[in-house]
Amino acid sequence: MGLRQIPLDSYPDTTQQCDLDGATYTFRFRWSQRGECWHMDLRTVDGTPIATNIRLVNGYPLLRRVISTIRPPGELYMIDLTGQDEDPTLDEFGTRFGLFYMEASGPYG
Repeated sequence: MGLRQIPLDSYPDTTQQCDLDGATYTFRFRWSQRGECWHMDLRTVDGTPIATNIRLVNGYPLLRRVISTIRPPGELYMIDLTGQDEDPTLDEFGTRFGLFYMEASGPYG
């Protein structure tokens, strides 16, 4: 089981692709000025929605409630890298706050 950081850009509405456990997924990250929080959409590379409008909060398994056969088999976590246990801000998204993917366990782990 491995842990990898997903590169982030603090631009308030950005889309990117990333390979997770051998499959490519499309992420969209949006800053909500009204709620002062980040949201994430996750789709397959062909655009099929897996999860939409997930609020990015510190330390919580972001895909925990996503029941889908096409979701990544591992888990996503937003982490405050300073250990202050705060949710991500607009300016420090991708620097102080990182998105991490914990790969699914293999047959021995």
